[in-house]
Amino acid sequence: MEEDMAQRARRRNAAGLTLMTLFVLAALAIIWPGSLVAGSKVKLRGYVTGRAVDGALLILDDRLEITPASRVLGQDAAGEHPMKAEEISAGMLIDAEGQWLDKHKFFAEKITIDLRESEKKIHGKAYLQEEPEDASKIAAGEAGELKLDGYWLEVSPSAKREWDVEKAAGAKTAAANGKLAACHVNYVGIRRKDGKVEAEQLELGPPAGADAYKMPHDLEVVRARDPQTGIDILEFRQGKKVHGRLKLLAERSVQEYVSHLGDSLLPAGAEGTSRPIEFRFFVIEGNLGIFMAEVGIASSVNGHQRELENQADRLGLQNIIEHGYDPREAANFSRIIIDRYGDRSTSKLWSNHDSSLIRGSFLTIQLMREYPDNSWGETKKNTKAFQTMKEDLGPVKIM
Repeated sequence: MEEDMAQRARRRNAAGLTLMTLFVLAALAIIWPGSLVAGSKVKLRGYVTGRAVDGALLILDDRLEITPASRVLGQDAAGEHPMKAEEISAGMLIDAEGQWLDKHKFFAEKITIDLRESEKKIHGKAYLQEEPEDASKIAAGEAGELKLDGYWLEVSPSAKREWDVEKAAGAKTAAANGKLAACHVNYVGIRRKDGKVEAEQLELGPPAGADAYKMPHDLEVVRARDPQTGIDILEFRQGKKVHGRLKLLAERSVQEYVSHLGDSLLPAGAEGTSRPIEFRFFVIEGNLGIFMAEVGIASSVNGHQRELENQADRLGLQNIIEHGYDPREAANFSRIIIDRYGDRSTSKLWSNHDSSLIRGSFLTIQLMREYPDNSWGETKKNTKAFQTMKEDLGPVKIM
C-alpha cells in the first residue's frame, strides 16, 4: 500500500503540464477584461439556447432582438441563402451583427446561421475513458452501447466495425491484456432526437504512445521552492531555462481539497495508456492569463483546436454527471465570466480559443441534446469538505 502511494506520488511530482491542466488553462485563458459600448457595431457568435416569450433569440442570458429589417441568412456547403427568423431553433450556431442596446440586449441587423453545425452525421475520434461494458458484444458483432467522446453510441448489428483487440494492442500495451480503456476509436454516426448517436462505423485502435503527452516546445511546469523566500511556487521551464514563476496558495487544506477533488474525477483511461497520464492540480495566486502572455508562453499552447475544446467540454460534462455533480454549473461559470469581463468575442489571449459565450451556450445545448430528461435535482452541492475548504480560504471570494 505504501509502495503504491509512493509510486503515485512520484508520478504526480514528476509530471509536466498535463492534459487536465491544459483544460483548466483553456478555461482561464478566456478571463480577460472587456467592455460593451451601447450603440457600437459589433459581432456576436454563439449557440441559440432558446427563445424569449416575445420571440427574441436567447444565447445564455443575452437577448437578440430581431425585426422585419433584420437579414437572416443560412450558410451551408452551397453558400449563403435567405432564411426566415422563425426557422432559427435552439442548438444552431449563429453569427449576429448589430449593436448593444443594453447589458444583455442586442439588436441584430444581420444573422448568419452555420447550417454545417446542424448536420446530423458525426465523424469523430477519441480515446476510451473507461472499460466498455458491451465490449464483448461489440467484438462479436452484436448490438451494444458505447460511451465515447462525450456521447452515448448505439451500436446495431448492422454497424460496420473493426474491433480486433489483439490487432489494436500492437506492442506491449494495456490492450494486450484485454484492457481497452485509453484505446483509440474512430467512429461515424447519426445524432438522434433522444441525444444518442446511432453508430454506422467503428474502428478500434491502439492507446496513445508514451510521448503523446509532451507539451509543445518541451515546456514543463514543475513545482519548486523559491530559494530566497522559501515560498512554494510553480516554475515554467524549457530545459534548464526558467521562463517564469507563479506563487502557490499557501493554505495547505485548500491545495489538498483541490488535488483530491481532481484525483476523484480522473477516468480509468488515465492508467490504461502505454505510459500513465499524470495529472496534478494546484491553486495559484495572480492573473494566470496576463502572466502567460508576459512570459511568452501563450504561443506554446495556441494550437489547440476548437473541436478539441468542444470535445473536452462534452467529456467533462459526462464525467461530472456520473460523479453526481450538477452540470449546469459549467455553463453558469461562463455567465459569471461574461458578467464580470464582458467576454463575448474570441479570446483576446489565444486567438483560436472560443469565447465564454460560445462555450457556455455549447454546454447548455449539449445538456439539452444528451440529457433531455434529467432535472439535476439530486446532485452534490456545497459538501462539507467544500465548506471546510472555503472557511480555510478566508476572505477570498469563491464565485
